[in-house]
Amino acid sequence: MIVNLDAYIAELRTWIGTPFKHAGRTKGPEGGVDCGNLLALSAINIGLPVADTGEYADTDRLGAIIAFLKDYCEPVAVADILKHGPEPGDILLFRGRRIMHHMGCITKEQTMIHAWRTSGINKVVEVPVPQDWWDMLHSAWRPRQEL
Repeated sequence: MIVNLDAYIAELRTWIGTPFKHAGRTKGPEGGVDCGNLLALSAINIGLPVADTGEYADTDRLGAIIAFLKDYCEPVAVADILKHGPEPGDILLFRGRRIMHHMGCITKEQTMIHAWRTSGINKVVEVPVPQDWWDMLHSAWRPRQEL
């Protein structure tokens, strides 16, 4: 499946300011979304046939996340990301301190959009990737694009 990165990133940006809510699925200040649903629902909203996960437990969902990513992305070696930097559209998975995994999408250089529930932010933001997160990078995925 091919991803139109401009459309995907534009859709992700429409969620900015939406509060963090585990397993949330509603855009806007009265809604809520988490990091996984932000990426999945944005894909659905641009017409990608992503399986709707519905409600899920607050547990490690790495297997489900990887299955979703394999449909639309190719893995990128973490060493390559750390050496050359990520590209817009890259989806990064992190090992967290208090959560098992977190994910977001690179929008430009080292800026990421994600639903952030720590550090008192608790909403969807587009911010530089915190420097200490690079040590927690678990995997990176690059969407297949139109040529």
